Amino acid sequence: MFQQVNVILLGIDLILIAFIHKELNSLPPLHKTLSTIMRLNMSRMGCYVILAFLLVAGPLVAITVTIMLTKKQVFSEVKSPLASYAIIYNILLLSYLIRVFKQLFAFYTKLALSDTFYFYIRVAKYNNSLLSYLVQYDMTSSLVMHAAVFVGLFLLVELAVIRRLSTTNAGAWSYVKRNWPAILLVVATLVGYGMVIYHIERGVEIHEISLGTSVSMVFSRFYEALLINALLLYIYAVVITNDL
Repeated sequence: MFQQVNVILLGIDLILIAFIHKELNSLPPLHKTLSTIMRLNMSRMGCYVILAFLLVAGPLVAITVTIMLTKKQVFSEVKSPLASYAIIYNILLLSYLIRVFKQLFAFYTKLALSDTFYFYIRVAKYNNSLLSYLVQYDMTSSLVMHAAVFVGLFLLVELAVIRRLSTTNAGAWSYVKRNWPAILLVVATLVGYGMVIYHIERGVEIHEISLGTSVSMVFSRFYEALLINALLLYIYAVVITNDL
């Protein structure tokens, strides 16, 4: 089911990209945007490697290890972990596709409704100011926040699922101590994401945007990520509990 939804949503995203590809090409290169905002000398390849780690490798490692550490408490066979992997990876992809759709649709709507915004985007590559980089900054920061929220919520959902499936009556503190490796891993991952987000936002603040505006934008991204991921992970909890 999730694979079919992913294919449909990917098609919609690609259609949106086709409509606005000229405007997207008018934006400065992504590595230049991040280098300017974060005051780093970042190459194109280095930029893509960092984003691949933050958006793909980081969440997948945290999710995989969390499943390995929690599912073995209830199931000795591999059915449960494999079922969880198959579902959660598709849900992670779906959450990204929804987030990208939201970003692209908002960008497309602004272009359609505002001639000023359209002109500003078309000349962004030649306008060496912070405003030239805000669209890519917002998209990148939103996806990093999205990945962090997904990892944190997944740990909470996975612990709740395992506690429900467990036949023991261990207390809450005993349950936390039993799962401390998974909790420690996710907390360390979230601290790393928090440092990255802080560094990005701090760079934007230095480049003219006030702390209040930056905090407001971070909260907005967090709320949107929380809403999308909470809904999808609730579906994951229902599906995985009924299947096992």
